[in-house]
Amino acid sequence: MTKDSRRGRRRGSGRADGGGTGTGGTVGSGVREFEIVREFEVGSPPRQVWDAFTTVTGTGGWLWPMEYEPRVGGAAPHGAVVTAWDPPRRLTVRSEGPAALFAERSTLHMEHLIEPCDGGRRAWVRHAHSGIFTQDWENQYDAASKHTDFYLHTLREYLTYFAGRPVTYTHLDAPAAATAEDAFTRLARELGLPPTPRRARASG
Repeated sequence: MTKDSRRGRRRGSGRADGGGTGTGGTVGSGVREFEIVREFEVGSPPRQVWDAFTTVTGTGGWLWPMEYEPRVGGAAPHGAVVTAWDPPRRLTVRSEGPAALFAERSTLHMEHLIEPCDGGRRAWVRHAHSGIFTQDWENQYDAASKHTDFYLHTLREYLTYFAGRPVTYTHLDAPAAATAEDAFTRLARELGLPPTPRRARASG
């Protein structure tokens, strides 16, 4: 059975998702800390999970191609620095100051912890993402939390069905209209779908 737990801390808000608790306080005017943690098991050995997190081919299979300099102090994607490099068990990176991808975050810390299960045939994974949001905290936290779930779901699908296969990464930008608040409502209308998705019910 696969374990899949969610924990997200909204530091300074006193609220949490998935059983976590809010701790800490406001760092400064409009600046607050956050922490998002996810834990799950996958049917892949730790080395395969490590490669999915750290290699160009692996990251390109479920996120986008990224390259790490394999040492403490080495360069990491988006201007970050490797702070722990312990294959195939632990990777942590940290960035200070706004980066091109995360201009609204002044500090970013990411940790991937991988442990063997079932004699090394499976792996337990802990993903932790923390830092400081410098603006629009509620929306930034909500978006980061949902993006985490989306990307980690894609990671599990990649490890289950596609790990080790050749990868061709393709990047497409949506038009500006796709960022409008009613974008999904308009998309559903154009597709002839109801504006509010209906839940599917299984029978039998």
